[in-house]
Amino acid sequence: MDFAESAEHRALRAAAAEIARDFGPRYYAERAAERRPCAELWKELAPAGSLVAPMPGLVRRVLVEVGALVVAGQPLLILEAMKMEQAVAAPADGVVAELRAKAGEQVSTGQVLAVVEPCR
Repeated sequence: MDFAESAEHRALRAAAAEIARDFGPRYYAERAAERRPCAELWKELAPAGSLVAPMPGLVRRVLVEVGALVVAGQPLLILEAMKMEQAVAAPADGVVAELRAKAGEQVSTGQVLAVVEPCR
């Protein structure tokens, strides 16, 4: 098994770190204590447009095609992990520019699944 990070993964990690630099442990602790989602963080990340796998799993279904118009929160793919399904949703209104995962494919945490070009 190869654990080396690709250049794309390193760049994605650096971009996410730059965007999320203002959201540290205190931010997460406060949201957890209040049982509130980390909406501000996701709002900051949404314009970047990349959808990454939140966990390792199997792509069960791809619900859109390249070129499709999507709205923020619209499910684009369904992942299965530990016999549970999770929808991976559009981070912003836009157009599906790339689909990098296919139904039946195993994906790893952080793998780019799709790219949505946000509407401007």
